[in-house]
Amino acid sequence: MYCNNIAGLINNNEVKWLYEIAKKMNSIIEIGSYKGKSTHALLSGIERLVNPAVGVKKEGLVYAIDDFLDGALLDQENNNIYEEFIKNVGYFPNLRTLRFKSNEVYKFLVYSTIGSSCITFSGTSYYI
Repeated sequence: MYCNNIAGLINNNEVKWLYEIAKKMNSIIEIGSYKGKSTHALLSGIERLVNPAVGVKKEGLVYAIDDFLDGALLDQENNNIYEEFIKNVGYFPNLRTLRFKSNEVYKFLVYSTIGSSCITFSGTSYYI
C-alpha cells in the first residue's frame, strides 16, 4: 500500500487515491504542487509504458505546475518551497516542473502541445 511522509495539504487517503488513479494514466498535469506530497504519489503511480516490439520501458510524464512562492504563506519558517519540492521529488526522471502562478496556467494549457489524460488541481482531479 502506497504512502509518503512529505508535508502537504492532503491526507493519506487522498494520497493513496492519487497513486491509484495515476496507475491508469499516461501523463498528468498537476496544478499546485507545494512540497510534492501529491506529486510524489502521482510520479510513483503513473503508468509505465512498455513497447513490446523493442522492449522499451518508459514512465509517463507528470507536469508539476506551481510558482512555489504562495506556499511560503503557509509555511512561515521555510520560504524556499521549491528547494524542498526538488528534494522530495526531483530525482524522478519523469518529472517536468513548470513555474507559473495558478491564474496564468491557462496560457500554458491553451498554447501547449502537451496532451494529458489527467489534470489535478491541488488534489482535485479531472480526467480528459
